[in-house]
Amino acid sequence: MSDAQLYNICPCFPASRSFFQHPTTALGTGGVMYGNGNIVSGPLESLIDLLMPANGDDLDQEYVFSFLLSCRFFIRTHELLGKLLETLPEPEPLGRMVPLLAVWTKKFPYDFRDERMMNHVKHIVAR
Repeated sequence: MSDAQLYNICPCFPASRSFFQHPTTALGTGGVMYGNGNIVSGPLESLIDLLMPANGDDLDQEYVFSFLLSCRFFIRTHELLGKLLETLPEPEPLGRMVPLLAVWTKKFPYDFRDERMMNHVKHIVAR
C-alpha cells in the first residue's frame, strides 16, 4: 500500500515513510496504523468500518469525533453517511448506527442542514 492511499486522521502524526518506521507504531487489521495505542491513519474503508462497532456500547467517542472532524478533507459528509448505510444490509436493524448518529448530530449538527444528508436520515427513519 502506498502512502498516498492512507488517510491521516490526526494531523499531529503525518503519514510519512519516516513515521511508519517509528518504533511506537503498529499495523492493525485492514491496514489501519496505530501510534501509541491511537488510530493514526489507514484506508478510508477501514476507518469507516471502525466508526460502527458490532456492539454500540463499544463506540469510541474520541475516535468518532476525530474522524468526523477530519473526514471533510477526503470525503463529503453525505457520502460518508451513504457509505455507512451501505455497510449495513437492508434487513439489519439500524441500532448499531444510532449511537454514532447521536454523537454526530450533537457534535456536528450543521452537517444535517445539507439536503443530501437529510435524504439519508429520511431513509434511516423509514427503515
